[in-house]
Amino acid sequence: MERIQRKLQHINMSGKFKLDEKLILTLLLIIFSLSLTIPAIHFLNDISVKILIFLAVLIVNFSISGIFNKKIIKPGLIDFLFIITSLIFFVSCFYVNLESNLDSYSLFTIFTYIMNFVLFFLILSRRFRLSDEKFDKFTNIILFIAFVLSIVSMIFFYLGLHFIPLYNHTSAGLFGHPNTTSMFYTICIPVLFYKFFTDKIELPVFISLLILFLIVLLFTFSRAGYIGVGVGILIYTFYKSRWLFVIVSLLVAVIAYTIVIDFATSKVDSSASRLLLMLAAFSIITNSETSLLWGYGPVNAVNVFIQEKIFFGNEPVPNPHNLILQLTMQFGILFTLFMTLTVVTLLIKGMILKFTDIRFRNDQRLNLSMTIIISLLVQNFFEDVVVNPLYYVMPLFFLFSGYIYYSISLKNQIEAETVK
Repeated sequence: MERIQRKLQHINMSGKFKLDEKLILTLLLIIFSLSLTIPAIHFLNDISVKILIFLAVLIVNFSISGIFNKKIIKPGLIDFLFIITSLIFFVSCFYVNLESNLDSYSLFTIFTYIMNFVLFFLILSRRFRLSDEKFDKFTNIILFIAFVLSIVSMIFFYLGLHFIPLYNHTSAGLFGHPNTTSMFYTICIPVLFYKFFTDKIELPVFISLLILFLIVLLFTFSRAGYIGVGVGILIYTFYKSRWLFVIVSLLVAVIAYTIVIDFATSKVDSSASRLLLMLAAFSIITNSETSLLWGYGPVNAVNVFIQEKIFFGNEPVPNPHNLILQLTMQFGILFTLFMTLTVVTLLIKGMILKFTDIRFRNDQRLNLSMTIIISLLVQNFFEDVVVNPLYYVMPLFFLFSGYIYYSISLKNQIEAETVK
């Protein structure tokens, strides 16, 4: 009896966010707020650099023992790939493209990449993997924000309002761009399925929220968003049940051909312009051996691309709308290849863990993390928001990919669920 009480006490304590975790979540909230078009918070654009660095220093100070005072685990293939990818990143940024990266904005951008990886992949995802309660609290926050923003989006859409008049006809709501809005639903809709499959919400609540989220998504007119969410729903139901996957696949097919296709085709076709953007990116990537192998730097690549796309139609966007091309422009093909290999290896090992280890076979948190990562990757073949360190998508990508990584590396320390 005493042992059970100690166990329950440990569980309750592990569900409370520590100070450094609260700071990381505060940082994430600030990053997320900068994706919104609320004039009252635009002052953050002026002081955000100082806030981010200040919080990062505090978090690292509080968490330094949490990173290094751990039992050293024998490194595996994923760890070696991380090391090689990191070395290529630093060579590209601080050796080959050093001169282009010496301005304050470039340095801050590079720092943000590192900060996101350390805080969300190394620290917070490990804490969530070792505490189901913290993970669930975080997903509660995601759903609450999704509900509020969805209601605001529908009100704005009904009234024809948006802080950027160009998007008055969409349901972007408080987000700056419809594509950014759709990326958010690629994350929160799988979270909604997770809550339902783990009996955290009842069927009427699930259906109501799902309808609300899907309506907002439809009126973003984001075809990449439709694909990302569709892939997410199919993957998650596949993990849950094969017969459910078949039923949902049929429903998705029917909805896609009767409703979604009308929304997708109502948008002015941008396929030709996307192709021109990709050609412009390919042109600067293959401009020289150095640019092919090492890129131009995270900020300079955008400037070079803007100059080059003048010769390819001069579309009014500063990026190629493809994560592979964007990464190659910035850091070179070596970094992109090893980063791709790292992510693919992580996902494969995660799937092997899920299907071969009975402790993780019905681990819905692992299912959710893998679903979100795969969905975001698919969607960002048509976008590149996930590789932009100043948006909220990269921290969340690191967080859920870190959850998969620690499921693998700490599998012998985790009391994984066998039912849910």
